[in-house]
Amino acid sequence: MQWITSLSNSVAVMTALGAAVAILVVYWRAGTIQPLYVRLLRLFIGKSEVEDPIVRQSLADHAALVSFQVTYGVRPETLRDARRLIAFAERRNIPLHLIGSAGEAFCIDSLTIVQKKVPRRIAVAVPAALTLMAWVLMCLSVIVAASGSALVTIKKTDTLIFLSVAEARIAFTTAPSERKRISASSCERDAEALSIPTVFHRDDLAILCSIWRDPSLKDFLAKQLREQRTIALVAASIFSALILLFLGWIKRLGAAIRLNARLSSTTERT
Repeated sequence: MQWITSLSNSVAVMTALGAAVAILVVYWRAGTIQPLYVRLLRLFIGKSEVEDPIVRQSLADHAALVSFQVTYGVRPETLRDARRLIAFAERRNIPLHLIGSAGEAFCIDSLTIVQKKVPRRIAVAVPAALTLMAWVLMCLSVIVAASGSALVTIKKTDTLIFLSVAEARIAFTTAPSERKRISASSCERDAEALSIPTVFHRDDLAILCSIWRDPSLKDFLAKQLREQRTIALVAASIFSALILLFLGWIKRLGAAIRLNARLSSTTERT
């Protein structure tokens, strides 16, 4: 029954990760994990069991405030502040989620835009470029993790290759497939009759043939592949997190620019 045990363990791990992500999302949106405390308390004390009407109303108001914070990403400290903000957004015809996305560029206390925190449009190019770089690096990490060959460098020539027991391929090149690989069977032919792909160094074939003749190659590649997949998956996870971070940065900058433009072009309703 090993399959069932492994599946159960996987479900338990995924559940724990999902709970951790949920906690982080709640804290990021509301700035507190108070909603989790409330849900935990509800397991032991129901809302109807709170007899004092003032306390019951206070709990209801707090739950409403936290729901507002999580939904729109804004952080008014009291329910009165939330009502002021809702009324302001209604008068100026401003979506509440846009105010939440703008972050510190909007002051909730004074209900005004903070001009020094409104970026220029060109500022969005910086996180956009970083997002593109992180995306490319994440894709490369995934390619390395999914490869069945070890990514190594030939010391003498500094040639970066994917090495297996059957062939060697130049890594990360746009050259056609047949022009970027050398097979182990090439070592059995006459060296002078061989045409080495131009993307390789002229000494690479002799070095690779020596490597393929080494009886310890299989063990080395097996160990290298395990380490390579672990490192590449960790790197892909880090770059994925950076992409989300940079996208959030772009969203925040864009929201501040749009909110400033909208506040500048609208007048309060009477």
